[in-house]
Amino acid sequence: MAEEGEMENIVPSDLNTRSETGSLVEVKFQKNPYQTQKYLEAEPKALGVTQIMLSLFFLSILGATLSNQDELTAIIRAFISSVSIIAGSVAIAAQNLHLPTLKACLGMQVVACLLSVICFIISLNLILEMSFFPHCWYDYGNGTLQNNMFDRLWVRQLL
Repeated sequence: MAEEGEMENIVPSDLNTRSETGSLVEVKFQKNPYQTQKYLEAEPKALGVTQIMLSLFFLSILGATLSNQDELTAIIRAFISSVSIIAGSVAIAAQNLHLPTLKACLGMQVVACLLSVICFIISLNLILEMSFFPHCWYDYGNGTLQNNMFDRLWVRQLL
């Protein structure tokens, strides 16, 4: 046995029990048999149901405020909501762990996320527009006050 501080001499042929030479380190990749169950831990059913309910809520708000927006914006928001409903349905269907369904779920979630960001930007624009400009057009019987307020808000919007 080697003393402490001394190095033991290891011959590579001593490491291989067989006659052929091999590598010192052998790496094996083993497939985890429970890998598909990891997807179920993220609760895709809850994701799908939440996505569908939020899209239906968004569609109901869209229907309630349809007179306050132009037709193209309403069509875009309705399309994005319907894509989110489809993505939520695919997430619920992916519970069976069928590989093409899982791939479709991932693709639809990415598309729905990107479209939701676009819809958020459109909605933010509508919210900001509604908060500034409708107040300019109320007639309080004093035309100069109304025009001055509009001019100040317009300058603020441009900055």
